[in-house]
Amino acid sequence: MGATIQQQGPTTRDVTLRNEPLPLDSSAPITYLYLTFNTPIPEPEISTDAPPGGQALPPAPDLSQYINPLTWPRARKDIMVFLSCVATCLTAYTAGAYSPPASLIAEEFGTTREAALVGVTTFCMVSINVLFLRCH
Repeated sequence: MGATIQQQGPTTRDVTLRNEPLPLDSSAPITYLYLTFNTPIPEPEISTDAPPGGQALPPAPDLSQYINPLTWPRARKDIMVFLSCVATCLTAYTAGAYSPPASLIAEEFGTTREAALVGVTTFCMVSINVLFLRCH
């Protein structure tokens, strides 16, 4: 599988996709891969044999039931959406840390307090919409 990708712009870079491993340093080419749910994931080259005087590594867990979110049970999807929304709301809450000095910010930039707070207000409204208006 040898393909060359050329990117047009200020400079042209040639990237060769290969199956053999390459050294990872500053001169290594960038590899672009198109991944799908059916793309085989490479496994690390480690031995599961027990080292002298030690225990063998346990077998890798079967994660095939988590590969495709379209096949997840409804409860798992709901939990994932809820966790995403909580993370978004907490991010918006921390983004609002500049609201106490909003009057000083507005004065410095010559605008109103409401205009200084429009960014965090918009972000909060989007996260609330995602939380309550998601598709069923």
